[in-house]
Amino acid sequence: KSATVSAQFSASDGAALMYQEVIQRSCEAILQDCRGGTVEEAVKRMKEVGSYDEVKQNLRESIISIFRERLRKDTAAVPGKPLKGQARDDFVSSTYSYLQLTAAKVLDKQMRPDATGELAEAVAAARKEASRCARLAYEAELLGNWTRAAHLLQNRFLIQGLSLREDPMEWLSFAKFLARCRDRQQAAEEALCQAARLMGAGKDASKETALEVELFLACLVLDRGRYEEAIAVFEAKHKEDFSSPTARFYLGLALFLRCRWEESRSYLESAGKPREWFQGLPDERAVVDKLKAFRRMDAVNLHIYAEYLEQLLSFGLSSLVFTFLDQTEILPEEAINSEVVVLVDAKASALDRNYRAALSRLEPFLATGAASHEAWMLAGECYLQLQDFDQALQALQTAVSGLEDPALYIRLGSVLLVKKRWKQARDTFLRSIQFKPTAEAWSGVAYAELRSDALGPSYEALCEANLLDNERCDVWALLCLVHLRTENWDAADQACRQCLSLNPQCDDLLVEVATELHRKDRQLSLAEACTRVALEVKDSGQGHGVLADVLASMGKAEASVLESQTALKMLVEQPDLRKVIFGKALKICQELDDKPLTEALHACQKLAEEQYTGRGKTPPLVQ
Repeated sequence: KSATVSAQFSASDGAALMYQEVIQRSCEAILQDCRGGTVEEAVKRMKEVGSYDEVKQNLRESIISIFRERLRKDTAAVPGKPLKGQARDDFVSSTYSYLQLTAAKVLDKQMRPDATGELAEAVAAARKEASRCARLAYEAELLGNWTRAAHLLQNRFLIQGLSLREDPMEWLSFAKFLARCRDRQQAAEEALCQAARLMGAGKDASKETALEVELFLACLVLDRGRYEEAIAVFEAKHKEDFSSPTARFYLGLALFLRCRWEESRSYLESAGKPREWFQGLPDERAVVDKLKAFRRMDAVNLHIYAEYLEQLLSFGLSSLVFTFLDQTEILPEEAINSEVVVLVDAKASALDRNYRAALSRLEPFLATGAASHEAWMLAGECYLQLQDFDQALQALQTAVSGLEDPALYIRLGSVLLVKKRWKQARDTFLRSIQFKPTAEAWSGVAYAELRSDALGPSYEALCEANLLDNERCDVWALLCLVHLRTENWDAADQACRQCLSLNPQCDDLLVEVATELHRKDRQLSLAEACTRVALEVKDSGQGHGVLADVLASMGKAEASVLESQTALKMLVEQPDLRKVIFGKALKICQELDDKPLTEALHACQKLAEEQYTGRGKTPPLVQ
């Protein structure tokens, strides 16, 4: 190979081209023999298939050729004498940089969208995986599963071939997510510092992105009580651009929090002015004088302030929004009660998971009949979180008439499921899928179809959901129910085990799976596992009742009666269900001829009846 190259090119060109070819072939070999994993796992795999030694030898020979050719051309090298000291260090450093840069260029060329072969396939797969992680993180956040969303977004940074860790925009987006999570401000600050370091090292980023990172980091520092540090940043931005309303707003807010109230007021007031307002003003004293002269005549520009506050919300810094609205007294009362400000205030409360406070701001405005669809959507979300499903249904139906948001349709579909309007729920979830296919929406379709006894459409929807996200315990539980009802026993067992392996939180579905397994007299050990996991998630009387039935069928009579006693204590308000459970347990006690166990069972039922008839006169029984 070396002889062929030398015949076509000069010695120096031949070494360089040979190195490039070796890099390309080595990458192809690695991609062919290794599919993910750590570096150690990749090396082990290559040794197993026999490609490691060949790749290593080819790289070694080509690197030696590069060193020889560059040494021959180095003016500091004297034939017959070794390089020493600084000359040696400089030569090794420059050659290493050349090798690294050349390898990077070869990889970059192979990974372009128009590249072909194994590398192109690997890049396409990496992009697909990154898109999948982002979509699943969106769904997890939508469902309030912040831990899974964080895990998915962290995994995106580890995807090989995309260098997402070298993209400042990725770190900025991740920092915003961490801020929305609440109680992860330290991690958000670290993510922003990483974005700043990358931009400082020359990574491409727009001026807007660089400014947003700088403002976000300074606001985060301000929110964490490091006032002087934040003020220094905002003062520098203000000196760079005296007429910038944005810099004035953030500087004014920082000064206010530092208790420099008089100084902050002029900055905050002038932040509501357009750039043209500052023309001809030489310094801050002139700004103060103009504010005093025109204070009564100039109307407050709410939309400018709303933009600043919306940016703070995008940073997840609701406390700074409350500081401006509740303490600075910059906005008059009329402006505070306008829809623009009310909506921002309610969003900040919702961001803090204080849904009642958000509704207290929204409801007076909703009652006027002039509220926007966005306000109705936010109200619907708050009602849903508070489990006021009647109000949530009304609010979301009003919002959906003017907005096309897949998340909105998912929320509405969820409420319709609670209201047992199966057909409407199915259609609503399908509407969401038209805008953005999600596993959550397909799962909703499947649930609605299952409740309508449409097992075929339910199974198809579950398959779609599983393709989008195969780690959803609710989807596997629904698949188990469908397979049980169609008597596809092996598939049902597999789906049930898969569900249990995912640390399931869907307690209602687990109890239903256990009930169906018991009714079909199938895999009672699985039925017991399902009920016990469900009871760990949520301790319920119904769950204990189902567990009692399962244990009885397994021949564990005494344990079954004890579970029945627990169920009776927890089902005070359901006398019909208690009667059924008591009858089954009493029959078992009679078969055992165990008088103490029978007396204890009668005592539980009697106390539950007394509590039920007392309607609150007797405190609830506890286990």
